[in-house]
Formats: sequence, structure tokens, C-alpha cells
Amino acid sequence: MSEVFTFTNNFSGISFTPREIGEHLVNVFRNGQHIPNSPFKIYVGESEIGNASKVKCYGKGLSEGMANEINEFTVNTKDAGKCYQSIQNANLCTIL
Repeated sequence: MSEVFTFTNNFSGISFTPREIGEHLVNVFRNGQHIPNSPFKIYVGESEIGNASKVKCYGKGLSEGMANEINEFTVNTKDAGKCYQSIQNANLCTIL
């Protein structure tokens, strides 16, 4: 996934989210032609992607939770690297 945006000084920026660890070539085109130095070679490590297997969840709300009741549990992403998190019904959650 990538996104192009324009700064207030008329410069453009590019943001993208790599999904795989390893060496990548990033092609940047303007008017159908590579910009100078494109493609760019980058290396994406585990810390840039994150590792969902290192996310730890625990608490009574997971093992003893009941529907329509308050159920508390912890989601610890400290060791997972850069994670992108999405919480449905975030207005019902307290994030500490």
C-alpha cells in the first residue's frame, strides 16, 4: 500500500507500508518516467514490519469473559516491533 501527498512548500512525499522482510526496489515515476536515482534499493528488517507472533494477550477477560459484561484483558505489543493496530468499537475500550 502506498500514498502520495503534497507538502505546503509544493514538495511531494511518498509513504508506503512494506509487508515482507528483505531487500526491495522502490520505483518512483513522474509523468511516466523514473525520477533521478529511481529505483531506490532499501532493506526492510523485522523491526520495521513487526512480528505479530510476539504479541501477548492475557487476562481473565479472555478465559472467563461473558457476553454483555465488562471483560478486562491486556494486549502487550512491546516486543512485536512496529505494529499497526486496529480496535473495533474503540469508544468501548480503555487504552492504558
